[in-house]
Amino acid sequence: MASLPTTRTELISYLQDLPSHDIISGQHNREPSATYPAGSWNWDNAADPKYYRPWTDKVNAITGLYPGLWGSDFLYSSPFTGDDWRGAMIQQAISQCQAGSLVNLTWHMTPPNASGRSTTWDSSGDQSVKINDSGFWRQDSTWQDLLDYGANDGQGSDLYRSFLNRLDEAVPHFQTLKDAGVVVLFRPFHEINTGWSWWGAGSDANSTQRYYRQQLYRYTYNFFANTHGFDNIVWVWNVQNDGDPAVVDQLYPGADVVDVISHDVWDTNQPEDDWYQALTTLAGGKPLALGEVGRLPDPNGALISQPGWKYFMCWAEYIDDNFAEASQINNGDIGDQSNANQYTKDVYYNGNTLHQGQIRGSSPTPTDNYETVGLFLVQNGYTAVGAAGVCGCIAGESGGDPEALEHPLPEPGGAGLIQWTPASSMEQYGGTCAAADIGSNSVAVDLQNQMTAILRYNAAQGSSMVTELNNQSGPVAAADFYSINFERPVVQLSDVRPDVAQRVYEFLTGNTPPLPRIVPGRPYTIQSGDTLYNIATSAYGATNADAGVSAIEQANPGIDPYDLQPGQVINIPILPGAPYTIQSGDTLYNIATVAYGAANADAGVSAIEQANPGIDPYDLQAGQVINIPVL
Repeated sequence: MASLPTTRTELISYLQDLPSHDIISGQHNREPSATYPAGSWNWDNAADPKYYRPWTDKVNAITGLYPGLWGSDFLYSSPFTGDDWRGAMIQQAISQCQAGSLVNLTWHMTPPNASGRSTTWDSSGDQSVKINDSGFWRQDSTWQDLLDYGANDGQGSDLYRSFLNRLDEAVPHFQTLKDAGVVVLFRPFHEINTGWSWWGAGSDANSTQRYYRQQLYRYTYNFFANTHGFDNIVWVWNVQNDGDPAVVDQLYPGADVVDVISHDVWDTNQPEDDWYQALTTLAGGKPLALGEVGRLPDPNGALISQPGWKYFMCWAEYIDDNFAEASQINNGDIGDQSNANQYTKDVYYNGNTLHQGQIRGSSPTPTDNYETVGLFLVQNGYTAVGAAGVCGCIAGESGGDPEALEHPLPEPGGAGLIQWTPASSMEQYGGTCAAADIGSNSVAVDLQNQMTAILRYNAAQGSSMVTELNNQSGPVAAADFYSINFERPVVQLSDVRPDVAQRVYEFLTGNTPPLPRIVPGRPYTIQSGDTLYNIATSAYGATNADAGVSAIEQANPGIDPYDLQPGQVINIPILPGAPYTIQSGDTLYNIATVAYGAANADAGVSAIEQANPGIDPYDLQAGQVINIPVL
């Protein structure tokens, strides 16, 4: 797993330093009862961390990837305001962090004047204690009372003390995150420029009412950061694309209490340039983010003219490919905010989109990663020729230059062009042919084994890829270096982009793990020479190859097994009856969901546990092989 930022300062710096156009993928997981169509939630369910990841798992079911940012909510409704449910949510946050994702928390907060932790969002009863109150919480006298910390001989007004008690509900949970080393992006009082919530100002608010909202945020910051000393919170201030972006700065609580400025996109299905420009000016160099979106931001559209967004957070059910189900959960037609599966894949597979495991900390451990570097390159858009060229270009020469093939061995001290590696040496390290044959694409090879052999051979000659990259004076030089070489026709890249080269460098220096080559439950990119039979053999083993071919055909309607196209992305299902190798971030629940479908997930978990005596569902180890039984 990549090393995540471990302090508030590190995370802020990481976001600020992300290359232009790079954006972290994110997925929100809302209250468990609203995760399923109406009437299907069992209110007798006990608190469990698994209920705070279904939409994250949905992303994985669609793309084979996990988002780089996991999100959830302290919430306002019973039973989810109880410490058992909030504690389960926090445990899921810790698990997501351990798997390589950042953590984002929101709080639809029960009004301070409510007698208990929970409230509702409806028009019955006392509206002043409802999330969406627009009466009591629109009165200046209410806010003056709330902010009166000097009343009662310095003890504060009753409403002020009730507000502190409400904030105090989150203290043990932030402490748990701090003890676990988790830095959290915290987004309190979101969409503060709208009027749907008790805390929101609305577009008709005057300067005094806007001041009250500034102070609300500042009081909250002071309570957690100063009174309780939580230095693991990154403070996110948030507005929606509602009203005039030119005046939103009048709600800003101050640069001293804000680390990230985020923007929710609901009035349109893509972020707008005028909001981007206004918030960029207001941020003054602070990171910008898309705090909530329905439709994912388009990397070939809005993100081209708005390259500074550092992450996006898709709101729960909007990632659902079943639009009717998503609309039922949302209690309204999600319309053009929806995400078709192919569009979701296009966003997640884009070279600028970062996923779980690709978020780095400040001090990665360098490694040559011999086993997987070639696969990483291929799955980032490189052909076999391009991947060979990467490994061959480090010494400053094009991997395909004819003169390179005249040299029998690398020059002393050089990185070693892979085309110089003879077949006999390749075989010594597990390869199947001379490296030059990969470069010319004249043979179909298992690229993983071949690239592993190349790297091991060159390392044995004293040429570490990491060392050579460091000698190039870091990632920028390496990126420029790759870009120059990739422009030569022999490399045949699908896209010449220094930003991908930057990611290659980060991977080689230990920051960015690759996807495995053929893993059930993940997408796979067809390589030259592939057949469904050899894909199934690699994914499921020789004894399950025939069943695997059938499963792959069923999972990819319309696929022509006799006309597989290099670069074609297919789904590799989890095959009941075949072994499965645990991947980082897996849970039994998501494995069962992919293997048996969401409707059979709970039964699937039980079956997997029975088929694997002694398995600890809370301590799955990457690389652990388990049996997936037939239900």
